[in-house]
Amino acid sequence: MEMLGVVFFVMLMCAEAAVPQDLITHLPGLKVMPEWKQYSGYLQANGTKNLHYWLVESAGNVATDPLVLWLNGGPGCSSMLGLLTETGPYKVTEDGKNLMENQYSWNKVASVLYLDSPAGTGFSYSEDRNYTTDDDLVALENLAALRDFFNKYPEFKNNDFYLAGESYAGIYIPTLAMELLGLEEPLGKFVGISVGNGQSSFELTTDATVFFSYFHGLIGDALWRNLTDSCCHGDTTNCKFYTNMADPVCEPVMSKFYSEVYGSGINFCNIYSPRPAGSMPGPVILTPGGPVSVLLFGGLVAVSPCEDYTNLYIYLNENATREALHIPTEVDTWLPCSDEVANDYTTLYTSMAYQYRDLLAAQKKILVYNGDVDLVCGSSSGEWFVDSLNQKLFGGRTAWHYIATDGSQQIAGYLKEYRNMVFATVKGAGHMAPSDKPKEALILFGSFLRNEIPG
Repeated sequence: MEMLGVVFFVMLMCAEAAVPQDLITHLPGLKVMPEWKQYSGYLQANGTKNLHYWLVESAGNVATDPLVLWLNGGPGCSSMLGLLTETGPYKVTEDGKNLMENQYSWNKVASVLYLDSPAGTGFSYSEDRNYTTDDDLVALENLAALRDFFNKYPEFKNNDFYLAGESYAGIYIPTLAMELLGLEEPLGKFVGISVGNGQSSFELTTDATVFFSYFHGLIGDALWRNLTDSCCHGDTTNCKFYTNMADPVCEPVMSKFYSEVYGSGINFCNIYSPRPAGSMPGPVILTPGGPVSVLLFGGLVAVSPCEDYTNLYIYLNENATREALHIPTEVDTWLPCSDEVANDYTTLYTSMAYQYRDLLAAQKKILVYNGDVDLVCGSSSGEWFVDSLNQKLFGGRTAWHYIATDGSQQIAGYLKEYRNMVFATVKGAGHMAPSDKPKEALILFGSFLRNEIPG
């Protein structure tokens, strides 16, 4: 009878949790666990790579609500940033000791799978400690992790499945989507993608950065005239700064532009937000893809020129937190972004236009959104990229709205609707739009999942 009791207990645990050993039963700094479940552990990717995941089940109907994979960018930035500062159910208090509710969590409309990718990012690791990778290898790595996820959580195979992320995930997401399209046997019910402030075209991002800087007063008339004269023969409306950047006359002026703007002390991610105390700009390196600003984590290991993640650094590296998330003791200290991954990463693509066109041909849904005060991947670059796909536009560029706390209707941004695709701006948001404008971001994303146009 005692053995039967043990068997019954094990069966009960398996009924309650697809991967019972990954079930999060408590979290430091959280007094009451929610009714919906969470899991944290590892998914097996290719070779010796183990990718850390944190699954947050939907607070609605987990059996029917969509499943969303969330990826942060970098390359090498942890998706715990997305979970704990943007789209997840909790935010970490300033002292790094407690969790507080995010009332605009995306798990109000979907189950969300946060994945640290590639290996070497966040709590993810490779047993051979080789973190050299590229765009295609990361797509295959993420595909392998997804295959492991659906094997462990087969109950999600019939839920609508989306890929979502921001920044360099503008590369991660479409390349992974292409791998999903190429499978003979479907892996989940893949429906579409969402990319926020994404790096979708190096050319358009570079051009948009220069125009944005001038028309937002970040550079003066003298430098602007020098740029247009040196890089585009005085053409102030259709200048292709990226195309001409390698020209020996243009290159030194572009270098001066990047040094002046990125070295000014401005917050790259939101030009109207202050730079975090204790942060400093790293050296700006001019590359064919635009400027690379080296983020110096140094002594203040979690302070970048955009955000201060010291509270997350404290919280996620507490032994109690690591134990609650089932992180092995031999896994390295969590960092917001990995220099090792970034330095050993090779970018293979400068545009995602081919991938987007194939996704649209396969009738996959697409949401592209941009915060409109982002200097890193500006809203113009997103809009120009979507326009370049030459899809049929329904109507024109229109405002979308939300209801403020005082009951008034306010403009949340502007959007364009195409067949199976929406482009939207988020007014007043920077590079991490769900962090700056959480209510608007949730409205936008929820509407996308429901096949609705917001406001």
